[in-house]
Amino acid sequence: MVPGAVGAVKNGRGGGAPRRGMKQPGPQGMVAQPVQMPQAMPVPLDASNIPPNAFAQALAGLKPEDQKHACGEKIYPMIAKSQPNLAGKITGMILESSFVEELIHLIEDANALNEKVQEAMKVLKEHSEKTGQPLENVGGGAQE
Repeated sequence: MVPGAVGAVKNGRGGGAPRRGMKQPGPQGMVAQPVQMPQAMPVPLDASNIPPNAFAQALAGLKPEDQKHACGEKIYPMIAKSQPNLAGKITGMILESSFVEELIHLIEDANALNEKVQEAMKVLKEHSEKTGQPLENVGGGAQE
């Protein structure tokens, strides 16, 4: 047999078929490495350009956590119109307490979103009064 050929007897050890899972020498004694194909990066959904009535369909191809994130991207500017100083806090509260289906409903129905914002404002005001913290600092990680 030719030295280095598959199945050759080396150092007095057996020949035959190569063992399972062993890398075989390629041309000129090089060991072939598995080829890693680049993974396609998910394209972020630009929620700002999607009309509310088409938003649910646009979310269909996303993972659940990406769906919530996209909903937040859509809801935040809507809340910021009426509550610019608390839009981030209120958006976070709504995202934490809602399923994607409800978030889609809030995006499609401005009255429903306004009701949810008012609920969040009530909770923030109550907490502010209870703790004595200014409304903008409520729930913001400040020490109580």
